[in-house]
Amino acid sequence: MDFYIRSNADFMMQLAQEYLVHCGVKPKITSAGTPKHLIKAIKLLESVHRQNSSLAEAQVLLAKAKWLNNDTPGALRELQDCLNVHPDVVEAHIMAALINSEAGNMKAADNYLKLAFAQDFSIRENPVFMLMKSEVEIIGKNWQDALATLEHAFKLPAVADPGSVQSNPNLKQKFTLPFG
Repeated sequence: MDFYIRSNADFMMQLAQEYLVHCGVKPKITSAGTPKHLIKAIKLLESVHRQNSSLAEAQVLLAKAKWLNNDTPGALRELQDCLNVHPDVVEAHIMAALINSEAGNMKAADNYLKLAFAQDFSIRENPVFMLMKSEVEIIGKNWQDALATLEHAFKLPAVADPGSVQSNPNLKQKFTLPFG
């Protein structure tokens, strides 16, 4: 018991998130080498996941870290393991959609976005989700749906009046996804 008190999973995840802030939102070029802060984030998140395998947020962050480290198969494997246990984690669906989209697998990206929407209808109010959805539609040459999605995105409160989100911390939390 004392071990779990000293290795505070929440604190370790916050620390890993701080490391990930310095990694950007897209994978780095493989020839550049792995940044030290990304290696530290991966080690922290692997440790948290080993100790608390049921923490879905840790798995999603670990998947993000692996993806940023150009380990796309490892990231997708983490997300699939997370979704097998916690199929209602919207962030995992969206992270899987993002990774598949970046890898050029638009069909899988679209499927994950649909699953995320099926789990939480309010995700339509998230500008990040709407942007990803329109990107998948544009790449799939579904112009009418992409236009409708972008028009809906521009009408969202966070986009139409960005000041309303910054002045209301509850809305800011609602429109922030843990992966960038």
